[in-house]
Amino acid sequence: MVTRFELKSDTLASNPNALLWVPETLVLSKSIPAGSFIEVCRDPLRYFVSPDGRSQLAGGSIADGSQFVIAAGLGSNAVGRVVDGTESSALLIAGLKRLSLTDVFEFFSRDINRSVGRLLRPLSVFGAGFLLVYLLASSLYLLASSEIRSWQLERTASEVAPLFESERQVDALTSQSAQLAELANARVESWLMWEVIPAIWKNDGFLTGVFLDGDKLLLRARAPNAVAVLESISQSPVVADARFEAGVRQNAGQEDFAILLRLKSPSVTNK
Repeated sequence: MVTRFELKSDTLASNPNALLWVPETLVLSKSIPAGSFIEVCRDPLRYFVSPDGRSQLAGGSIADGSQFVIAAGLGSNAVGRVVDGTESSALLIAGLKRLSLTDVFEFFSRDINRSVGRLLRPLSVFGAGFLLVYLLASSLYLLASSEIRSWQLERTASEVAPLFESERQVDALTSQSAQLAELANARVESWLMWEVIPAIWKNDGFLTGVFLDGDKLLLRARAPNAVAVLESISQSPVVADARFEAGVRQNAGQEDFAILLRLKSPSVTNK
């Protein structure tokens, strides 16, 4: 059963049991052969329908079929046919048999696309704005974190520097103790060495390594003034000759150096 409705504000409320609402022009288009169109005359309504579902009320600039052919782009060879209310009902029945849900969805897709486009446009603008704000906030957060970290490091620098210096001194003393213990355990005549090493301590330095081989003594040390240490060692009565083994290197305000010296024999020293 096919029922025609004139769509008004109360149409849907007065016919709530309808399974599907389908435009009349869509159903009629399924009964129109290709290359033709129909002119439906159902008083007082008159309109044109093409095979692809396009329709136009008669009136104004499109008052007859020839004008509709041009407006719909059907081509000059399109053939028109006038149908009345009775014949249009028969065409509706025939068109319903050929109508599919795909046809209905395709018909309404144009309105859906427009609706979705109106919805997506502000959403895309909002998404772009949100992304921009997020990137800006992230950049500000990273910049602020970097500045805060730098400020904290500057605050703790005065406290950390003495700790590092104390750690270096402990490492140096540990190395010095190990070198002296190794030399003592070697059971070699080393008493002349103790006539030389205090010269390093008197110049505010400390040993980092000591090697004794016969009358040759190699001292590795760190002090504020390596030249002053060499001069003090050279003046020792047990030293026959003293010189730097390698170049002096700067290290955290101190000077790292190695002095190679030759000790006098005990018999010469005792005279």
